[in-house]
Amino acid sequence: MTPSDPANKDVLARVATATNLREGAEGVATFLRAVKREGPAALNQIARTARLPVPVASALRRELETEGLLTRRGGVGLSEAGGRFVAEVLGLGDALAPHCATCGGTGLAGPDAGLVDRLSSLMAKAPKVDVTLDQAPCTAATALRRALLMLETGALEGRRILVLGDDDSVSLALCLVAEAAELPALPAPITVLEVDADWAAYLEAAAGEIGAELRVIRHDLREPLPADLRQAFDVIETDPPYTLEGARLFLARAAQALVPETGTLGFLSFGAQAPAWQARLLAAVAEAGFAVTGLYPGFNRYQGAGLLGSTGQMLTLAGTGAADRPADHRQTEAETDAPDADARYAGPLYTFDVNPRARRYRCASCGAVHSLGEDGVPATIEALKAGGCPACGATLFKRQAGDRG
Repeated sequence: MTPSDPANKDVLARVATATNLREGAEGVATFLRAVKREGPAALNQIARTARLPVPVASALRRELETEGLLTRRGGVGLSEAGGRFVAEVLGLGDALAPHCATCGGTGLAGPDAGLVDRLSSLMAKAPKVDVTLDQAPCTAATALRRALLMLETGALEGRRILVLGDDDSVSLALCLVAEAAELPALPAPITVLEVDADWAAYLEAAAGEIGAELRVIRHDLREPLPADLRQAFDVIETDPPYTLEGARLFLARAAQALVPETGTLGFLSFGAQAPAWQARLLAAVAEAGFAVTGLYPGFNRYQGAGLLGSTGQMLTLAGTGAADRPADHRQTEAETDAPDADARYAGPLYTFDVNPRARRYRCASCGAVHSLGEDGVPATIEALKAGGCPACGATLFKRQAGDRG
């Protein structure tokens, strides 16, 4: 078997087709590289390394087992044939491991264990997530890592900071990091816009518990920003719904909130997707008036979010300033799709709005397929499990293969 043999590389294309993988053959190769690096290991660990949703990783594992390239001895691992394949076809060796196990590729030291414990104790009191709002809280370590990145890049000291949506408790992490760094008082309290009443109440209570000053405002970002929040901030942080529509809307509101000057800063957490999708995300970032100054793959770890592989990227942004747009600028296709910052947004926003397939679950007992929120079926998988399959009463369900947000 040699790398130049087309039949060998056809395996990648065949598996990509069988699993409807958006990333194509290269995505299969990435999955195999992750197995080579991590395996034998649990599937969710392989999915995180490959930055693939767990259901997609599961489908890839099955197909690659059928091809004889993977085994399940002690976790997902390469078979003898799989070892030869990654060496001869993908050209992978054993000598070097360039990934930094300590910093996770971020270049940042990990958060202090004491800070992680403090934030974890606060987050333990958070309300139950609402998956219909794409809520998927990150880990305490991730929230603190975001705050440390903001500190490292000069986005914390002396800054007016706005957090757009905060089921990740980043505002609390910022307060803890500012205290630990013994920073002077910020020019204004960190402001949070949060649509969920329970989460808003939790953030306020948690801030009071640690003696931090936090301004939490109930606001649905489908609505334009209140007048007193426009052009009032130097820094924004957001982890919007994982749809392009969500990214466009949150970035439009963020741009509206920042002072119209070059040098304002943004921190955008978002799930990694196929290259074509990523290109559309970066186009939306540029259209909102931001330049990408840094991209950290796998920066974020989430407590759930199996569709995202429980991981996501971090993009650091710089505002270009309203005056930077050329006078002869022509409106682009992406721009015509961008939300109007001064009008209510009435289009699709969350994953369930944009991709109805993400609602579909098959009963493991009777095989009936149910769409969440339709035909009397509960709107969340948790509620469906609690009530049981409408057809047979069983409580075990599997997401339909290939359904991705």
